[in-house]
Amino acid sequence: MLPGVPVVTAPENARWLERRGVRAVGLGPDEWFEVSAGVSVRLTPAVHGDRPMPHRPGAANGHLVKVVEEDRTTVVWALGDTEVYDGIGRTPSLAGAPVDVALVPVSGWGPRLSGGHMGPREAAQVCADASVRAAVPVHWGTLHVPGGRHLPPGWMDVAGLAFGVAVAEHAAGCRPVVLPVGGSWDVP
Repeated sequence: MLPGVPVVTAPENARWLERRGVRAVGLGPDEWFEVSAGVSVRLTPAVHGDRPMPHRPGAANGHLVKVVEEDRTTVVWALGDTEVYDGIGRTPSLAGAPVDVALVPVSGWGPRLSGGHMGPREAAQVCADASVRAAVPVHWGTLHVPGGRHLPPGWMDVAGLAFGVAVAEHAAGCRPVVLPVGGSWDVP
């Protein structure tokens, strides 16, 4: 975390974090938090209720980041850890502008997708429904399940590439940006 930059989350999560010494801001459904001049953040819904955390609040959310410059507005949507839910494709209307870049979760904890997650096809369809201009698949290839030696080899590495293929099939107006672990991309 960067010094002085708070965690922006749901109110119950923010209270929990604050009690543990983490600076947090709890936002309601229609609130924006101004990070700096021209940069603001708001929460978006997310559905991730299959694995509740018994010792902490589990309010799931995504984030919209809007950057307003003199002649341009840029919107980044980090969907959060979520499954598809009613209205997910209408999220750009919350920003009042098209989504330029989406960080889209495309996998889960194992080779079979559990609730609270999207597979590559579902994620590509969300990008189509929301008219996302470019999408970076996340939530794949980095989380190794403890004791997961019994799982099929390579299962963690396919979701990102499968998302790229699914975007080509289902979201023709979206540019997939599949990065290697630790990779970066300069937004044009």
